[in-house]
Amino acid sequence: MGKQVLTAIGDAAAAQTKLRKHAEKRWPQCEDVTVKSRGGQLYVSAIADGDTLPLCRLRFVGPGDVWEFGYYSAASRRYEANLLPTGSSRGNLLECFDCAAGTHLAGIGPRPVMDFATFLKLEAAARRKSSGRGA
Repeated sequence: MGKQVLTAIGDAAAAQTKLRKHAEKRWPQCEDVTVKSRGGQLYVSAIADGDTLPLCRLRFVGPGDVWEFGYYSAASRRYEANLLPTGSSRGNLLECFDCAAGTHLAGIGPRPVMDFATFLKLEAAARRKSSGRGA
C-alpha cells in the first residue's frame, strides 16, 4: 500500500481541488492544475499553453494548513528548498502555489488578476493588522 499524505485539507485530490479553484480565479493563463502524491510529498504542476509545467513540491508539516515549500528549478530540473516571499520556507497551500506560479507562469497568456507585488503588499498589511501593529 502506498504512503498516504495526511493533511488538514485531506489528500492530494483535495489539494488539487482547492488549487484548481484558486488558479481559476487568480491565474487565467493556467488551464489546469495537477497534484500527485509521492513519498509523503505533493508535486504540483500547472498546464499552460498545453504544456505541463512543474511548479513546486510540498510537504505537510502542520498544524493547520502549513507546508514546507520546494520550488521547481527549470535550470537544474530539480525541486529545491526555497523561501517564500514572506522569508519563510513554510506557508499555506495557496502561498506556495502563488510563489511558484508567479515565476513559472510569468509571460504566458494574460496577466494574473492581481499582480504579485500588490498581493505581497496586501499580505504584509494583513499580517501587520493581525499582529496589532497597524496598517
